[in-house]
Amino acid sequence: MESILFDEDIIGIVISFMGISMSQISTLERRQNMVFVLEKYFQTYNNFKFCLSELQLYYQSITSKLREGYEICLVGINGSGKSSLVIRVAHGGFLEYDPYVEDYFKFNLNVYGNKVRLDVLDMAESGHYSDRIRRIEAMRRSDGIIFCYGCSDRTTFNEISCFLEEYKRIGISKQAVLVECKRDERDTSILKAVSYSEGEKLAARFDVPFVTTSSLYNINVQVPFYFAVGCKPPSYKVFEKLSRGERLDHTEVSHTKQKKDHTEVSHTKQLKTCVLC
Repeated sequence: MESILFDEDIIGIVISFMGISMSQISTLERRQNMVFVLEKYFQTYNNFKFCLSELQLYYQSITSKLREGYEICLVGINGSGKSSLVIRVAHGGFLEYDPYVEDYFKFNLNVYGNKVRLDVLDMAESGHYSDRIRRIEAMRRSDGIIFCYGCSDRTTFNEISCFLEEYKRIGISKQAVLVECKRDERDTSILKAVSYSEGEKLAARFDVPFVTTSSLYNINVQVPFYFAVGCKPPSYKVFEKLSRGERLDHTEVSHTKQKKDHTEVSHTKQLKTCVLC
């Protein structure tokens, strides 16, 4: 078989969707697994080549309107796992890090072969009303919002539900994603205070994508940032369609347009409190 040249980031996403853990295999093994998985899934070599060709066009289409830089806002209370998430992506390590002050991260992210500069604001939440004002201001001026909660802490889930209510109520129209943060998504012995289905239902309620991550084991940590800049990863439906030999409609999967926030809300206006807070 001829050599397969495929962007490493794309390989990671495809393997992730095929259910293979990325944390325990080397770069070479990733490429070998990529070939193995796609050969097995798409059965014939001709269909395999067709799949690769269509996926290349797919990724070109969803990155065609990427900008050079984006401002991203991380929202969640202390203990939600948001700081560990951004530290893993920005610095490649895992820290038991729970700041009580705002923190800024500036780094480049490889989005399907395209280098994008991210300015990420990791917001602190102390429970004061001033936090609410700062959070609204940060969400308004950002290009994308990542809402985080920890699956082992019910309080973080209840609070992020409040923040999503606030996001919807004041009409902020920015790219947003809900993230469930885990220490190790493969460890079933860890007691979950919040079920996966609860996270899915909450995301569906506010019409935002839902992503499960593990900062400790480096699983899916970049995916929330892809959503935040408007690049939706492929779903199983994409692979199912390709497995049938059907071409993708690349006009439908093109880069999600950044929505402009037309709603103006006075920062001095008293905001209603979510019943869950």
